[in-house]
Amino acid sequence: MALPSELIENLSLPKIDDQDVLLGDGTVVSLEKYLAKVMWHGEEHSVSVLRTEDGSIAGMFLLLGSRVILDGIENGNVSIDVLPSI
Repeated sequence: MALPSELIENLSLPKIDDQDVLLGDGTVVSLEKYLAKVMWHGEEHSVSVLRTEDGSIAGMFLLLGSRVILDGIENGNVSIDVLPSI
């Protein structure tokens, strides 16, 4: 998960480390890593959060077992629903 600095500070998340991250253009950057607890599909999960300045991102680990529908436009709608157990 990635969150902007302002939100990390508002939530008073504890810093746990720095992490090197490979960006889509091949650049490697070091980002601060924090610990957060989130309620997701009715269960509490501990997740690591990377500090960014470019908005929020939910990683695939969190989305596993979910159906994600998004409108691929600026400020488009996003819906995330839990998939039924099989």
